[in-house]
Amino acid sequence: MLETSKPKHSNEDTERRAFGEKLEEFRDALNLLYIKKNQSGRLKFAEKWRAPAEYIFGADLLEIDTRGPSLDEYAVRLQLEEAAEDRRLQLKQTLGELKEKSVDSGVLQFEYVGKIIQQYGPELSRIFFADNIIERVSPGLLARFDEERRQREAQAEAERLRAEEAIRAKAQGLPPETKVRPPKAQPVPHANIDIPDEVRPIDAAASGSVATNISAPPSEPVPLPPEPAPDEVRPIDFSEPVPPVAAVAEPVVPSASVPQASPVDVAPVGLVQKTLSVADVPPPGFSKPEKGSCRLAFSRALAAAADAPLHVI
Repeated sequence: MLETSKPKHSNEDTERRAFGEKLEEFRDALNLLYIKKNQSGRLKFAEKWRAPAEYIFGADLLEIDTRGPSLDEYAVRLQLEEAAEDRRLQLKQTLGELKEKSVDSGVLQFEYVGKIIQQYGPELSRIFFADNIIERVSPGLLARFDEERRQREAQAEAERLRAEEAIRAKAQGLPPETKVRPPKAQPVPHANIDIPDEVRPIDAAASGSVATNISAPPSEPVPLPPEPAPDEVRPIDFSEPVPPVAAVAEPVVPSASVPQASPVDVAPVGLVQKTLSVADVPPPGFSKPEKGSCRLAFSRALAAAADAPLHVI
């Protein structure tokens, strides 16, 4: 079975050559655009699609979004957003029926295409149609548009240069700015103080001040007296009698045989002490034996001292 061959210029080929390359991308961006209370979204859309944004938003809304609204512009911005949303919906409807009405059975509909170009302008129409289609429908339109765009850009550049020149001329006409520098601080000379090697005493009589009890330090060290030699330690001679040793006085207490229950009139008892005579004083040469010496001799001396006569005071 033979397949029917397509005509030489089918409707698909005509559509592919008649419409712009970014038409589908722009259609998707327009469907995702949300205008009301979405300043950041509008700015992002205008950054990529400048010509459609100028048509949809308008110059006033773009200016407010760029610099930010003032307190009395919020109500105005709300109205501008409503008008921009209406234009977006209108443009979305146009794109929905653009392909069907622009080409019919492979034939370009010049009347419809010309009406769309006239309504949206040459810059926005370049997104809808190819340049050759616009040139066929409106000959010379794109050339005039490009020339006008170059003139606008040249005029804007000339205005920028004139503004810079005016600023430069104004800056040159101003008197030169003289910068007053603060005086440099002079260095402070260091005081040359001679420190004497020796500290000499103050002469009170020469200075006229009150005499003080200050004397010059001795030039030579004062010799110290010699230390006394330790007493000669001699061994104990056990052949000599041991002198008695004084005992500590002890108080006299009543006898233990007296019952504690009945009171007894006892005269006040004084301290009992031992009186030592001149003979009981130990000789000058007597000394306590060293540790480890004969303890027996020392014990005998204590016993002999204990037998000395007692006197009651």
